[in-house]
Amino acid sequence: SRKVTAEAAKKSIACIDAPVSGGTGGAIAGTLTFMVGGEAADLERARPLLEKAARPPRAAQLYSPDEEADLLRAIARYVLERDH
Repeated sequence: SRKVTAEAAKKSIACIDAPVSGGTGGAIAGTLTFMVGGEAADLERARPLLEKAARPPRAAQLYSPDEEADLLRAIARYVLERDH
């Protein structure tokens, strides 16, 4: 993700890292949750698109300007799988 972001930045292209929670059922129902890593301004530009597939009001939450969104998703998945 960092390599893609760095290459995109060279071409003035903004990137966000947006792992999701909700699976296929959430995608079909439009209730996904995006855990976004990136710049806040880039998330706000992408938010209308993300919210078409997500559950408002917390459909797309910014967690860091780095790759910590992937770590958060991994932790959430572990907790959910452990509890079921």
